[in-house]
Amino acid sequence: MKRHPEKLIALTGLFKIRISLFAAVSAVASFFLLAPGRQHLFSFSRPAALAAGVLFLSFGASALNQVQEAATDALMERTRARPIPSGLIKPSHALCVSLAFISGGAVVLRLSGGLLPAAMGGIAVFLYNAVYTPLKKVTAFALIPGALVGAIPPAIGWVYGGGSLLSPELLIICFFFYIWQMPHFWLILLRYGGEYEKAGLPSITNIFSVRGLKRVIFAWEVCTAASAMLLAVTETAGLLPRVLFALPAAWIIGSGAAVFSGKYERHLFAWKSIDICVLAITCLLGAGRFLAA
Repeated sequence: MKRHPEKLIALTGLFKIRISLFAAVSAVASFFLLAPGRQHLFSFSRPAALAAGVLFLSFGASALNQVQEAATDALMERTRARPIPSGLIKPSHALCVSLAFISGGAVVLRLSGGLLPAAMGGIAVFLYNAVYTPLKKVTAFALIPGALVGAIPPAIGWVYGGGSLLSPELLIICFFFYIWQMPHFWLILLRYGGEYEKAGLPSITNIFSVRGLKRVIFAWEVCTAASAMLLAVTETAGLLPRVLFALPAAWIIGSGAAVFSGKYERHLFAWKSIDICVLAITCLLGAGRFLAA
């Protein structure tokens, strides 16, 4: 009985909770973009079901990813304490948990939002687990197609709320959620690139020098800030929302300059800053039109 709490805690380690929550928040933010003028969207049950469906799918995909990468995770200091390589969870048990959450998420989206949101969720899981995960062992640029996974949750929220997949607005939203993942992940590689190499994984640190990678990261941070301001222009009206968007966008650029330092603490600051700023922009995305009203 004493092991039950430990196993429950270990189970949460399968889910990459921070990333999964972000996926759910981005979906709900995109959903609320359609709320003004559509009073039926204000029912609490619909955004709650959307968040639960996306969250469950993300939990399941994350757990399945850890089953797929258990051998590699065991070789890296950063990941060897994860539930499977540490021996806290058996791969077969993690696989069952993964399939249960993926199935549950798809059912929730299907019943509450229709076939299209559920199908899009299935596509996201396929891209993450069947395309991106194996591609990481082949190329250091697996993130280029892999980042499409992060652009799908806001698209799910958009169509869940009745928006069209062909909308130019949706393209801009997805572009932002696609582009910010590049500096996020490459900032991690500034610290852990050596571990990826030792584990036999292709790493962009083998392609660029450290200084070259820092320049690439900063360029992508500038692009992330620019795409945030593009959101501000197209998705909001009025001065206040645009000023609010400009603050985290400017912070992304300012903190991005920290990558040129040789100190890990400043790289960590840049990494945490872009995550926090993107979360702030995501929340503003959902609230922008209400602020402008």
